[in-house]
Amino acid sequence: MSNHPELAGQTVVVIGGSSGIGLETARRARDEGAEVILTARDAERLQDVGRTLGTRTAAFDATDFTRLARFFDELPRRIDHVLVTGPGPYYAPLAEFDVEKARRDVEAHLLLPIQVARSAAGKVRPGGTLLFMGGTGGRRTAAGLAFISALTAASPALTKNLALELAPIRVNLIAAGFVDTPLSASLLGDQLEARRAELRETLPIRRVVGPADIAALAVHLMTNTAVTARPSTSTAASSSRSAAGNGIWAMTARHLLLGVLVATAGGASTGLSAKEQIQVQVSTSVGLELPVEGDLPSLAGASEWLNSPPLTAAGLRGKVVLVEFWTYTCINWRRQLPYVRAWAEKYRNSGLVVIGVHTPELSFERDLANVRQAVVQDGVTFPVAFDPAYATWNAYHNEYWPAFYFVDRAGRIRHEHFGEGDYAASEQVIRELLAEPAS
Repeated sequence: MSNHPELAGQTVVVIGGSSGIGLETARRARDEGAEVILTARDAERLQDVGRTLGTRTAAFDATDFTRLARFFDELPRRIDHVLVTGPGPYYAPLAEFDVEKARRDVEAHLLLPIQVARSAAGKVRPGGTLLFMGGTGGRRTAAGLAFISALTAASPALTKNLALELAPIRVNLIAAGFVDTPLSASLLGDQLEARRAELRETLPIRRVVGPADIAALAVHLMTNTAVTARPSTSTAASSSRSAAGNGIWAMTARHLLLGVLVATAGGASTGLSAKEQIQVQVSTSVGLELPVEGDLPSLAGASEWLNSPPLTAAGLRGKVVLVEFWTYTCINWRRQLPYVRAWAEKYRNSGLVVIGVHTPELSFERDLANVRQAVVQDGVTFPVAFDPAYATWNAYHNEYWPAFYFVDRAGRIRHEHFGEGDYAASEQVIRELLAEPAS
């Protein structure tokens, strides 16, 4: 807790506050001076938690929307913030798909936020926050993820539209990947320790993200009054498994913490994330100025080259170079690829060289044969540097997939862009660098 409690005199409602992220956020908010009201279905456990934290409680099923509305109606005065957590996601291949389970998941992850927004709108003060918990399990493409992918995609859109409709009440979404909670333990079973070990080895922070990390972000989003997920031009990037997971998407890179859907008052968005769990949204604006940001780092760390003999920084002098960091299962990269292929073809004869640096995230992406197959299947014809040891990634101090580094003919980095989107602006950077005389 800070010397000056950030939530002093404020009231925080936590729906689903008897365990995991909800419980840790309640504890953090209380330590920051807030009066906390907890709700959950398990009356006995909720009573124990309320007694331990010294908070008010109300036991009911939040997906009983009539009871939910009555809860908010019966609050004696205005509140400041509401955090909504929910059950784990429902995954199932089509052959095993249970429609009733899917309906319950829609209620918990899509209809519940809408009903909370309806019921809380008259109780939350202007400038207060509705904060929803989401996930990243549906951001990749695989058998069995059709349903959860749809819900995952719906949550950011829902959040942004609610933020517009409820303003000046702020609405944000924390889309966390793996968080070491009792829910994660129940989902992974005997694979839990292996998952923890993998994350400790691969995450730059060298530890597993826990409920306290998410709680710290949640409280930050409550107290930072510039942050809301109102519609803005933003890009989606899978942050490095290195950093902070997410007006801001929250601040940390895909490996750091989490993905948060938020936007600055100026309309830009950034993201915080942790390994395969975090999604980052970063928006960059291209001005007329393209300042020198440093020299093109060495490409010698690549263990193999596809579609080309090894390229060097010195050998690329006189060319405009677009370096793109990617990994072939990243959905953000896959949506970006058609633009990159088009630029490589359109500007090849004008002096543009596109280099894809494939830095793997998942273990099977470290297999060169798999990368070769992906290059062929996805029509990647430009040079690809295979970077399984993260040598090139680290040379660039990169933290995101996908990431662009724009290099001029003198071998100097002049612009960076992280994530999807802003394609017209990125192409304009290429044109401007091609138009510059070689120095």
